[in-house]
Amino acid sequence: MKVEELLDKIRHGEPVVGASFAGQDLGGIDLSGAQLERVDLSRANLRGACLDDSALTQCKLDQADLSAASLKGARVFRCRLEAAQLGRVFMQDTNFFESSLGRADFGNAQMERVAFIRCELGHAVLKPSICDQIVVTESTVDQLDCRGARLLHLMFFRMDLRTVQFAQAQCDASILMECNLEGQRLQHTAFLRCQFTDSAMAAVDFSRAVLTQSNFKGATLTRANFSGADAAQAMFPEADLREANCSDAVFDQSIWADAKLEGADFSRSRLPLSVFHRAKAGNAGFREADLHDADFSYADLHGADLRDARFLRTRFHRAERTGARFSGSGGIVENDPELFRAQEIQHPG
Repeated sequence: MKVEELLDKIRHGEPVVGASFAGQDLGGIDLSGAQLERVDLSRANLRGACLDDSALTQCKLDQADLSAASLKGARVFRCRLEAAQLGRVFMQDTNFFESSLGRADFGNAQMERVAFIRCELGHAVLKPSICDQIVVTESTVDQLDCRGARLLHLMFFRMDLRTVQFAQAQCDASILMECNLEGQRLQHTAFLRCQFTDSAMAAVDFSRAVLTQSNFKGATLTRANFSGADAAQAMFPEADLREANCSDAVFDQSIWADAKLEGADFSRSRLPLSVFHRAKAGNAGFREADLHDADFSYADLHGADLRDARFLRTRFHRAERTGARFSGSGGIVENDPELFRAQEIQHPG
């Protein structure tokens, strides 16, 4: 099929089936609204082409050059885009279903409301210049390269992210829910206002990372490294941080309710106004930690080391402190009288 026939079919709203334009120069061509099925565009030059509102089904675009192309509203189903060049591409309300994008390059792409569902993204490069609401689910992302990327409202759901490259990345208001990040090395990264709910993160390295206002509810963080991290206002309710290294870190106004903290080390960390209600922190270390206005009500602190910690209005209401070590009791509120009275009203006698 010639290019003129292709354009004529598109103008008349007719589907194009089984045609081949492999290796051809289609740079700047207007394919908006195209319905392409089993069309071979591998190695084709589609630089600056317009594929807005197009529907591509079982097409081949391996090694195609789509640099600076527009795919606004495009629907891509069971297509191959292996090693495709998508640098500076414009995507808005674009959806990829069951497609192969291994080694595809999205460098400096503009991506808004883009979804990858059951896709192959192994060794792809995801470093968009504009990123807002990218969803990746049920996909393979082995060695996905996000190094240095700025990612806003990115969502990974139930994904294996152990080999994704996040070095120096900055994620903001992103969701990594029920994902596997075990052993990930995320030093010096920034995950601001991110959700890690119920994710597997044993032995993850967040040293010197910025995790402000992020939520780790229910996450498994055993032996994780948060040393030197800035996790102010972060939330760890019901999370498992047994044997975690949380030393020399900033955890101002953080939440640790019902967390498992046995053997965790918070030495020299800032924890003012933090809440440890019902936390299990047996044998945890808080030496030289700033615990001003922290609340350990009902926490289990048996055998914990709190020597040289700084206390001021630090509450230990009905906390278990058998064998816990303190350098002094100044600044400690042993029991909260108002809370006692409330409990008596609720449970008289």
